[in-house]
Amino acid sequence: MKNTLVRSLVIPLLALSLSTGCSAFGSASLGTGAEFGATPGGVKDLSSARDLVANGQVPPPSALLVEAAFSEHDLPLTGTPCVRTLCLRSALGIAPDLDGKQSGWLQIGMSSNVDPATYGRPTIHAILTVDVSGSMGWDLSRADSGSGYTTAGRLAYLLANRIAGQLTPGDSVSLVTYGSSVSTVFESIAGDDPMIVTEINRLKTNGSTNMEAGLRRAYEIASRHKGVAVESRVFLFSDEQPNVGATTATEFQSIVGNGASDGIGITLFGLGLGHSNELTERLSHLRGANAFSLAKQQDVDALMQDSWPWMATPLAYDLKVNVTPTSGFTVTQNYGFPGVATSSPSLDVATVFLSKRKGALLVQLGGTGTNLTGLGASSQLGYNNLSGQPISDSLSSVYSGNPLDARNMYFQQPSVGKTVALAMMVSNMHKAAELYRTSPTGAVSLMEKVVTRIVDDAAALADPTFDREVKLAQDVLALMKKGAPQGDLYPR
Repeated sequence: MKNTLVRSLVIPLLALSLSTGCSAFGSASLGTGAEFGATPGGVKDLSSARDLVANGQVPPPSALLVEAAFSEHDLPLTGTPCVRTLCLRSALGIAPDLDGKQSGWLQIGMSSNVDPATYGRPTIHAILTVDVSGSMGWDLSRADSGSGYTTAGRLAYLLANRIAGQLTPGDSVSLVTYGSSVSTVFESIAGDDPMIVTEINRLKTNGSTNMEAGLRRAYEIASRHKGVAVESRVFLFSDEQPNVGATTATEFQSIVGNGASDGIGITLFGLGLGHSNELTERLSHLRGANAFSLAKQQDVDALMQDSWPWMATPLAYDLKVNVTPTSGFTVTQNYGFPGVATSSPSLDVATVFLSKRKGALLVQLGGTGTNLTGLGASSQLGYNNLSGQPISDSLSSVYSGNPLDARNMYFQQPSVGKTVALAMMVSNMHKAAELYRTSPTGAVSLMEKVVTRIVDDAAALADPTFDREVKLAQDVLALMKKGAPQGDLYPR
C-alpha cells in the first residue's frame, strides 16, 4: 500500500515539473550560465573500434559511427541561458568536405538545466538480463590476460554488481538469465535486497545463447510490474552472439520495439572483443535505447563514473528536426542522428538522455556553386517530455560573410569545427571499412585522405582530446596497409 501511494504522488509531480520547465527530477536547476549535458541515444562510444584495432583487426563498419564519436566529446554551443530540461541551440560553419567541396554545416547542440549536484534520479525497475552462455566465459577464476582484456562473463559479473550497488530501497530489481534455457532468478525485489548480489555471484555457464527467450522474459516481467518504479529499463549484458531462437537483428528489433511501445527502455552492454557491433547498432537506435561497449575490467569503473545514472535517465522522446536552408541551398547529408543516413531535411532522434557531455547533431548544406554567401538555415524542432507533453522550438543561423581562414573554413562557434572534424573522420572511416571488404586498395586510398584531414583538423583545433582520434585513424590505415583481418572474434 505504501509503495502504491508513493508512486501515485511521484508520477504526477514528475509530470508537473516537466510541464513547467523546471528540473525534470525534483532537483534544482543550474545557475545562470551553468549547464549540464544531453546526448542522443544510440551507440555511445567508439570503444569497440579502438579495442579491435588494439588487437590487430580492422573494425567493421558497424563499429564506426558518428553518433558514437560525438558522444565521446563535449560539444557545447553557447546562447541564451538554458531554462529547460532540454535546451537546443544552433550554429553554422563553412568547411570543405573530404573531397575538397566547400560546404555549409549546421550544428544543433543539446544541453540541460538539470543540476547534477542536487539531482535525484527517478526510481527504476532494473531488469538485469544476463547472458550465461558458453561464449561469455563464466569461469571467473581464470586469470585475465596481461593485455587487460577479459571475458564477457567477468565483465557482466563486475558491471552487474556495480549497478546493483547503486540501487536504493525505492528501486526494484529483477534478474533474468539465458543460455540454453531462460530462468527468472528473482522478480521485482527491493533495490537494497542482499539477494541481488548473492544471486549475481552464483551465476554460471548454461550452454547455448537463446537471447530471444531472455529478452522476451525480461519484457514480460517489466510489463507485469509497470508502475513499481518511475522508469522500467532492461539492462542486457551480452556478447550478442545468439545461436538459438531468433538470430537476426530484424527479429530483435521487433522485440525491443514492442517493449519501447510499452514504455520500457533498454541499455545494451556489448561485452568483450567478440560482441556483435551490428546488433548493438540496430537495437540502440530504438525509443528508450542506448548502448555501451566494454572489453577490459577498467572499462567497468570508467563507465560507471562517466555514465551512471545518466545512461538510465531519458530526458525527452521523439525529437524531430526539420531544417529549412535559405534559398539556393539544400540539405545534402546528416551526421549523428542514430540510425539515420539520409539527405532528408526532416530527421528524428528517438530518445535524448542526460549526460556529462553536451551532445550534437550535424547537418551538411550544399549550394549550386562555390559561393556560400547567404548561407543559412532555420530549424523547427519538437519533442515530447517525460510526461508526454509536446514541446516545440525554432532556431535560426545565418552566415554573415565572415572571412574564411587559411584552410577555407569559418565556424561561428568552436564546437562546430569539432563536430565537422569528427563527422568527416568517422563517416569516411565507416566508408573505408565497407570498401575494405571488396577493395582493400580503395580503402587504403580513402583512409589516407582521412588521416591527412584529421591530422590537420587536430592541429587547427589544438584540442588534446583529438589526439586519440588521430591515433585511431592512423592505426586503422596501418592495419589496412598490411592486410589485417576485419571484424570481431566471432566472424559470421
